Amino acid sequence: MRYCFALLCILFPLLLFAQLTPSDVLVLDEYTPPPDSAEYIDEVYVREKQNQMCTYEAQLIEAKYKVYKLGGNILKITKLKPPAIMGSNCYRISGEAYYTDSLEAVRKQIAGIPDTISRILISDTAQYALLYVYRPATGIGWMHGNRLLLNDVEVSTLAAGSKRMFRIEKEGETVLHTDDDPVGEITLNIKFGKVYFVRCEVSYGLHMTLKKPNVGYREYMKMK
Repeated sequence: MRYCFALLCILFPLLLFAQLTPSDVLVLDEYTPPPDSAEYIDEVYVREKQNQMCTYEAQLIEAKYKVYKLGGNILKITKLKPPAIMGSNCYRISGEAYYTDSLEAVRKQIAGIPDTISRILISDTAQYALLYVYRPATGIGWMHGNRLLLNDVEVSTLAAGSKRMFRIEKEGETVLHTDDDPVGEITLNIKFGKVYFVRCEVSYGLHMTLKKPNVGYREYMKMK
């Protein structure tokens, strides 16, 4: 009986880990610290590649896989380098692998981080929403501007290093996209009194990412 219990103690963590997949790895951005209860494992790097797809999504998948192979379930990004105008066309990720036995609790904790920016920018009783769209001056295609459309209506041109703010006076599904790039599209569920930050970047097409207000505001304000 004693030996069976010892065997169970060895096998249980292995069985638990076997249920995890790389897609289960929780990603913490540069501004979110790892939980105190998480155990540090090792550093993780995803560098540029030759003749391979290295968009942010592709590089992030590789980084999460490396964390998974190390036995971790949290990827803390410490530095994210986007494609450079006169350099690499790849995203490069530096990070740290952590493990926690209470991953779902950490997910809820991260989701519960208060939004300290929205109430500064807009009243929760406002009958409109604010949409901030920005494109850092990095990456390939930096000389090319994209026509920006909201629900097929042109609202602006978005060049590298530019940012725009729109007041949205209709709730519901809103599609933000460009006229010349099928990849460059994102669908937002607009609600009055809310703030939305969308980051645009060119890497094998224009990619749009919805950022958390606390993160998006910092990135938006860094741009001149």
